[in-house]
Amino acid sequence: MSDVTAEELRSMVNTRPMTFFQITSIGLCVVINMLDGFDVLVMSFAASSVSAEWDLSSGDLGLLLSAGLIGMAVGSVWLGPYGDRFGRRLLVLACLTIITLGMLISSQVADKYELVVCRFITGLGIGGMLATLNTMVSELSNDRKRGLCISILQSAYPMGAIVGGIISVYLLSEFGWRSLFMFGGLSSLAMIPIAYRFLPESMDFLLSRGDKHSVDRLNELSGKMDLPMIGMTILSEERQADVNLKTLLSQPYTQKTCFIWCAFFFLMYAFYYVVSWTPKLLVDAGLT
Repeated sequence: MSDVTAEELRSMVNTRPMTFFQITSIGLCVVINMLDGFDVLVMSFAASSVSAEWDLSSGDLGLLLSAGLIGMAVGSVWLGPYGDRFGRRLLVLACLTIITLGMLISSQVADKYELVVCRFITGLGIGGMLATLNTMVSELSNDRKRGLCISILQSAYPMGAIVGGIISVYLLSEFGWRSLFMFGGLSSLAMIPIAYRFLPESMDFLLSRGDKHSVDRLNELSGKMDLPMIGMTILSEERQADVNLKTLLSQPYTQKTCFIWCAFFFLMYAFYYVVSWTPKLLVDAGLT
């Protein structure tokens, strides 16, 4: 057992070259984020077919397109913080399960009201997932590659939507709109055992715990990352104070926090408005 401290262990992760284990773990997060990209926009791909089958008004369609996004907002705020309480890995698995259930049930709904509920539930899982994946990738990366790794993670989101859109063309023509939700649900279902087997827990989360079980898991993780092991006594003495929402809204962060929130809100508002309605508008314009 080494006498290295928790802070020194964090410093090693930040300064040492990334191991194959870290790279593959980040790659798994990227694949999961690609699935999220498809799951978010699947309603946009299915919008014209759903609208034609159920004779939906623009207001009904707008509600269906918005339900998942509202769920994402709620999921990010509500589920995201549980990653600090129960662990990033457990939250990713829980969100994958929620997304899987929401997508599979969406493929069997009988009316627009049931689909709205299912899209909201799916959005809850996606919102919690997006918040957690960003944190996991940041904590798995070193200082030199962190920006690149987060950029790759974020690029996976639209890439998943692009690949999913291409697949949707075939599925819609051959099996109808319900097959899109079935495909997304089965893809998420297949990812659950893979994530359970290969996705590691966050080192920062384990360092924040300090109990014997967390130390054992931390030392197992350290071995995979070519890092020295750490003693429980040293670890438990170095817990850091929690940084929460109250911290972000207190001085000197108040103004910066509000500016960032507003900028990101308007950016996401414009982005999701365009990508949600574009497929339906193109079909209405005569394109197929």
